[in-house]
Amino acid sequence: MLISPKQSLGDYVHSLTIYDYVAYGWLALVLFALLVLAITIFRKRPKCAVFIMLGTLFLMLVAPIAIKLFLDKSVRKVEILDQNHTHLSFSKSLIVSGELENRGKIEFHKCYISAKILKVSDNKYKNI
Repeated sequence: MLISPKQSLGDYVHSLTIYDYVAYGWLALVLFALLVLAITIFRKRPKCAVFIMLGTLFLMLVAPIAIKLFLDKSVRKVEILDQNHTHLSFSKSLIVSGELENRGKIEFHKCYISAKILKVSDNKYKNI
């Protein structure tokens, strides 16, 4: 079962924590401050203002992704223990089992697990 991007984004928005609100609020304040700075210095230093505007645009695109990745590595950290897989000989099925351990600072309410299975080929470029 594949999860649609709309459902994934909806689940992420509904499961925001205080850490997310603080991080995104801080980002919004920094972006707002940079825009105000660029507008105020535009008459005296237009090149610097354009540079600040481009930096703000770059932050608007990159920072939300970086914040999510940072929070996933620190606050919502998960470790996989005892991962095991078994191929069933009587069908084209693969059983993957394991144990997840929450190493983060907040308790989980939901957990989505996905597995990608790649067929090994003799062609080294297909294996990439």
